[in-house]
Amino acid sequence: MIETESMIPSGDAVSEILKFLQAIYGETEGYTYIWLLKKKKTLWRPLSNLRDMAESAVRFGHSQDIYFPVCPQVKALTENERGTLVSVHSMTCFYCDFDCQGGNHKQKNLPTFEEVWEWLMSLPYPPSIILFTGGGIHCYWLFDKPWIFESNDDRQKAQETSRLWQKRFIRDFAKRGWKLDNTSDLTRVLRLPGTMNCKGDTPIPVQILTFEPERRYDIHQLVDMPMEGELNSRDCRDNRDGIEHMIFDRCAFLRHCRDDAGTLAEPEWYAAISILARLFKGVDMVHQISQPYPNYDRHETDRKILHAMNDAGPATCHRIRNEFPGYCTECREQVKSPVVLVNPSKSLSSSDNWGQIVPFNGDYELPEFPVDVFPGWLRDTVEAEAIALQVPMGLPGMIALSILSTAVAGKAEIELRPGWKESLNLWVIAAMDPGNRKSKTFSNLVRPLAQWEFEKQKEVTPLVKQAESMKKLKEGQINKLQTDAVKAKNTETAEELAMKAASIACEIEDMGIPSLPKLYLDDHTQEKLVIAMSEQGGRIAILSSEAGLFGLIEGRYTQSGGPNLDVYLKAFSGDPLRVDRIGRPSIQIDKPLLTIGVSVQPDALRGLLDVPHFRGRGLLGRFAYAIPKSFVGYRKIDAPSVPESVKAAYQAGMTRLLNLPLSNSPGVIQLSQDANQIFREFEQTIEYYLRPFGKLSGIIDWGAKLCGLTGRIAGLLHLADNSFSSEPWHVPLSGNTMQAATKLSM
Repeated sequence: MIETESMIPSGDAVSEILKFLQAIYGETEGYTYIWLLKKKKTLWRPLSNLRDMAESAVRFGHSQDIYFPVCPQVKALTENERGTLVSVHSMTCFYCDFDCQGGNHKQKNLPTFEEVWEWLMSLPYPPSIILFTGGGIHCYWLFDKPWIFESNDDRQKAQETSRLWQKRFIRDFAKRGWKLDNTSDLTRVLRLPGTMNCKGDTPIPVQILTFEPERRYDIHQLVDMPMEGELNSRDCRDNRDGIEHMIFDRCAFLRHCRDDAGTLAEPEWYAAISILARLFKGVDMVHQISQPYPNYDRHETDRKILHAMNDAGPATCHRIRNEFPGYCTECREQVKSPVVLVNPSKSLSSSDNWGQIVPFNGDYELPEFPVDVFPGWLRDTVEAEAIALQVPMGLPGMIALSILSTAVAGKAEIELRPGWKESLNLWVIAAMDPGNRKSKTFSNLVRPLAQWEFEKQKEVTPLVKQAESMKKLKEGQINKLQTDAVKAKNTETAEELAMKAASIACEIEDMGIPSLPKLYLDDHTQEKLVIAMSEQGGRIAILSSEAGLFGLIEGRYTQSGGPNLDVYLKAFSGDPLRVDRIGRPSIQIDKPLLTIGVSVQPDALRGLLDVPHFRGRGLLGRFAYAIPKSFVGYRKIDAPSVPESVKAAYQAGMTRLLNLPLSNSPGVIQLSQDANQIFREFEQTIEYYLRPFGKLSGIIDWGAKLCGLTGRIAGLLHLADNSFSSEPWHVPLSGNTMQAATKLSM
């Protein structure tokens, strides 16, 4: 007897599918469907009626390939539509599709069924459900509770988590020489047990091999699952190149650039370079796919790579669709650039698309420094210095921020909303290994400060000499009066002379001696720092290409040997500072403002996390960080020097900012209506990311200060953009400037 689609399904088959679906979905709400591959039709069913779905699956699944969505949808769509990412309701499990030898697969480097089974059984957390599909194995790791999505940010985070979960499997398979496709997308459809795999000449039943629905896991338990024989970090880096090549499997445009390299047009090649060069061993990959081109030249290719790395970022999917149509038609990846397909931690500097937050003690791929946020005179300088010294834009870019802060801190502040004002002193760290020309970059960019300081000291020196001479004269008068008082023959005369001496002493106290203008320190002790801030009206900067600053903060030069953070913390926020000194007058600073711009080695940066109190008291959370990618080994030997016109414009721009008036009442920068709206949205986004399990939940100490930091950056960009004004704080901060600040922060 031949069964037809109109016949009543058998009870056993329906029960098997029903128990499977109940285990996958649990009591989750929403909709699911059966997708008929042959007819390209979708049969939608509510999760409240899984029995009807099971019956439909048996009815259709004996004679054609059918699939179901692992993640349920919020609503039912039409019969011509499958689920979409934006309408996924929840995620109830991790899942993976393992292709094996013997199925209808084109790939040759596949494991056998036995090898996959042995590998699965070696995992510390085995799957809850395993299916044999005829061409491979489908596995499910059930969660102890569903991950229900409240927003698209939740969906993106879940997709990212799922992708990273499978990436560990892909990495381990690649180490063994096996191919494993990433099937982690939330719209993934897989086969149902009790149906048939009809892709080959002979249909093969899809069967349950193991079914243990009571075996459920906390999602964090799975994410942190230790894998037997898992590679250490160095081994992972050595074996990532095979994984990175999988980008060609997942991006039709890049596959075209590789396969048609011999006839590839220049714009297509350059777009591909901007993506591939940012991957692990990406430079080698670019050379490999470029060699079929008839005019291939290694040195010219290296030059193009360097230029592409200094661009704003990798080519986006939007650009590829518009400029090179035809390759993205069937893409289902839901990403903004192909670079994240094998590198999901890569951020595209968008306020709604943060990548994975990566720790200092791990591998990192970070977005390029967005030099376009600067006004022309400063942008030109950063770009020219980067090219001349063959360093990434992030190094001169971050140093430029600290130079801006040094020039204007204390002269203005920004009001982000009524009652919330931020000073414009900034703390900046650019971390790079030795040999990356950090000292030279600092030296070139700090030159206008040094020149201004030298000229002002020349102006003030005569006044200092005059005051010192007058002080010595009055001290001599005091000494003579005191001597005469001692020799006086009667008490009345002695008291009169003593009173005159005291009066002159008060004159000396009131007179004071002008301090030579000083903008920044390099080598210092904490006491020297406090004295310098006191002498300079509370304003001083620490600008250095070395990491000695943190040894001083840690307390290397204090008698107790422990961290003494109050001076630094108060000098960031501008809180009143009082330092008592044994045997000497106390120092009182009403509003200390310390700017920090340092370039350290990544190892030193990682070491800061181990210093007691550095993170707990919020010291590390106050810094803006950049870890630019090193160009060492790929630098151009005869790079063009910085044009004199660019140097002159930079000198003039910084001098204008340095000459802005300094008073006891700093100017207040107000937000325009557009800037206010942009900042409100940014602030709301950050607040959401600070929730438990949010993108910033692991670095709340830094994330909680990010809005204030962004406000400070906006204020600096505003003053730089309006440097020709004698009172730029009277100009409202524009929406474009606030957008630039949020772009730089993200």
